[in-house]
Amino acid sequence: MSLPPDIADYYDRGDEPERLTRGPEGQLELIRTQALLERLLPAPPAAIADVGGGAGIHAAPLAARGYEVHLVDPVAGHVAQASALGLASALVGDARELPFEDERFDAVLLLGPLYHLHERADRLAALAEARRAAPALVHDRLLPPARGGRGRALGRRADGRGGPGDRGPAWMVPGLGAQLEDRRAASAGAARARARRARPEPARRQRAPAGGRAPLAPR
Repeated sequence: MSLPPDIADYYDRGDEPERLTRGPEGQLELIRTQALLERLLPAPPAAIADVGGGAGIHAAPLAARGYEVHLVDPVAGHVAQASALGLASALVGDARELPFEDERFDAVLLLGPLYHLHERADRLAALAEARRAAPALVHDRLLPPARGGRGRALGRRADGRGGPGDRGPAWMVPGLGAQLEDRRAASAGAARARARRARPEPARRQRAPAGGRAPLAPR
């Protein structure tokens, strides 16, 4: 997978291992994703492919729990860092053309590549490859990236079929962006509700009886 120069430059800085550990938002995403994986994945020692797994931030805890984890990432520096984490393997590769046999794994994680694949055909190819390599898939579902941005994360757990190949269950893991967006929306909604309650209600004019004057509103 050939990354755009700006994205390649960002990853070549070597900051990816700390992205989910150095701030509260990153830590929340890490904890939440690990909790979902614990709930969704088959029990260890299942074989897991972490496609686009970066420097192994999610792969390492899975390996520590007894999973057979194979990581694939297009950035050679990430693969070098992941190779020191005790994984079964770490390879440079492309999500659209995985170097694995059919049904080699019990599940595939596709938590990174989709927002870097701007063309719909490329995203579908990555999903199809993941489906070929395993009967179960855990992935981020993303809208097509906005111009100059990574796209907006969407999705909830989805037990069911309908993915490329229609071979087994797929789970869509919401990204942190959706959580934060929902939280901001909830906060804005609460603020609007408080503002409405604080506004004085206009005096209601009482309706006049038939043939008479309307009574004066109380002072």
